[in-house]
Amino acid sequence: MKKIVVAVALVVLVSGLYAVDMGGKIGFGLGIYQGGSILTPQVLSTKVGIFGPLAIEPKLLFATSSFDLKSDSTKINLLETTFGLDALITLKSRATTNIYGIGGARFGIVKLEMEDYHSYDGKITSSGNIFGLNMGVGLEHFITESFSVDIRTLSGFDMTSAKIETKTGTVTETVMELSGYGVELGNTLFMASLFWYF
Repeated sequence: MKKIVVAVALVVLVSGLYAVDMGGKIGFGLGIYQGGSILTPQVLSTKVGIFGPLAIEPKLLFATSSFDLKSDSTKINLLETTFGLDALITLKSRATTNIYGIGGARFGIVKLEMEDYHSYDGKITSSGNIFGLNMGVGLEHFITESFSVDIRTLSGFDMTSAKIETKTGTVTETVMELSGYGVELGNTLFMASLFWYF
């Protein structure tokens, strides 16, 4: 316990030696979102300080999942890729910490494949596009001049379109086409990242 207290005290002491100035800074980040594992980062970002309180952040979000349901011999594969661009405006800055507002947009592609679904002998594929607008708040704490921890929570508005197809042998048939919109509030789009600046 004593070692932990000493380690925390050293981090606070070292981080207190630096002042936050985002102007001209460029940072690269790895992160997780929506309950992902820190062992498998899902977010690649670049944060660029434009001037004063303003920074922009292009980012790539990706997630893959695979399930094998032995009870009914179903295999499920999911691939999601999203590109986003956010503007970050510092609302409050104190010592080594920035609290900022976020506004941005994202475009994503989602593909879901199911093989041997129940009694269906073939493959069912669902592919779709997502366009979203998001806003929220974040907090970035600089542990050193070049290293920071960033957490944020976002709310968003999404527009989606999707197509469901079946494939048996070489025959592909479109079963359904869908479109719609949705609102995500609170911590639905929670993200946490580590950034390295130079």
